[in-house]
Amino acid sequence: MSIEEYEKASKKLFDLSDADKDGLIRYNEFRELYMKVNPVSVLLGQTEAHWVKLFNYVDASEDGMISWPEVWKTLRLREKYDTEVWKKEKVISKPE
Repeated sequence: MSIEEYEKASKKLFDLSDADKDGLIRYNEFRELYMKVNPVSVLLGQTEAHWVKLFNYVDASEDGMISWPEVWKTLRLREKYDTEVWKKEKVISKPE
């Protein structure tokens, strides 16, 4: 998936989660989205405290709402991190 496709799919999820269509996701909308895209989180022992912490991490402006730019910035940082880790692991596991 290209970065453009990833952004488009992510934006679609954001828009679907924005129940009142004001361009912002509040905690209850965030939690509902998180449960839909990661239903095993409960099985893994993730609690309400985990979701609050994650919400607050994404909410860079600390206004109690998440905007699309905040979400996209967080996703891009995650994608960059995952890519860098994958490259390091690939180098480490390279046969000699």
